[in-house]
Amino acid sequence: MPNKAGSTPPDKTIQLPPSPPPSSEKQSAAVWRVLNLFQSNNGKVGSPWINIPLSLEDYEKLQKALGRDKTLRYDYDPGTKKITIRMPTPTHDLFIAEVVKDILFQLQTISRSPDEAVAEIARDVKWQNMSFIQLGQVRRSPDASFRHKKEYFPRIVIEVSYSQKRNDLLYLADDYITESKGNIGMVIGLDIEYRRTKEATVSIWRPGSIIDDDGKTVRICEQTLRNDRFRSEDGSAVEGSLVLQLGDFVLPQVADRIAGLNIPITITYNSLAQYLEEAESAHRLTEMDLGRKLPLAEEEWRKRKRTPTPPLSDDQEKKFQEAEARANQQMSEGDSDWGEWPNKVESGSKRRKSEIRHSTTEFTH
Repeated sequence: MPNKAGSTPPDKTIQLPPSPPPSSEKQSAAVWRVLNLFQSNNGKVGSPWINIPLSLEDYEKLQKALGRDKTLRYDYDPGTKKITIRMPTPTHDLFIAEVVKDILFQLQTISRSPDEAVAEIARDVKWQNMSFIQLGQVRRSPDASFRHKKEYFPRIVIEVSYSQKRNDLLYLADDYITESKGNIGMVIGLDIEYRRTKEATVSIWRPGSIIDDDGKTVRICEQTLRNDRFRSEDGSAVEGSLVLQLGDFVLPQVADRIAGLNIPITITYNSLAQYLEEAESAHRLTEMDLGRKLPLAEEEWRKRKRTPTPPLSDDQEKKFQEAEARANQQMSEGDSDWGEWPNKVESGSKRRKSEIRHSTTEFTH
């Protein structure tokens, strides 16, 4: 059986400059707000899904500031001019790990099929974690995805949602499918946090089509399974199953020419409910400090000594001091970019394709 997937990455701290940079490198208040959000609490911001207004220009500055850091999870949509910071809870991470492990185990079983064409497809489907999907200028960081090694986009994306994220899930699914032009063929939404109830549901979106007013066929994102309960309000499992097929993991032109890809990959609702209960229990143990530990020992534990950071060269020290002097001069002259945070950040244009008003957790000041 594959190793348990989807574990929470280690804490990551963004190293901000010690003082405001020179004018040519200045960050806007919005960019510094996002950077400080990443840095200040190492992800412990009280909400796993936070929307922050951010212009496309500021988003490009933010990407430069973050560099090649691939551990931070965030989405960006230029249509709404908002960045979404993803800070999953332990329940979320543990639950998605079990779902991924179940799917991988079934794929591994199919990979031993005597039908070599079928077995090869199963072997070549890879789970992707901590990776983002670029859809034009739209960036998405799904909770999990599965991609055949010869295909550009993942074919299946999984998103775990909760109260703050629930209203955005429809638009996430729409982006994945329409912005990829159907290359992403399925989005699975697992809604696990309803307030004052233990109800949990599963939804599925796939590419579909409609006939518009001009009689033209238009491709759309279609919801084929809507909020189907796998756990009831009292926490008991509901009869049913989430059923995929091996052919769902590859493009249609591949599935059409290989026979036998209708092999089911099934996760019962009882299993989903069990995975969720175990994740919630593990989260509670951690929060209440009740998990099993080694007994306290009298032995002394000693940490490894860290190698001291090498001193700056004379040239580096001179450049650093010059940059500091320029920054201090700007501060003393009252540079407006480094004054008080604005009382309100404009949210940008209305979302494209959206005629439905919906609310999300907003961070505006």
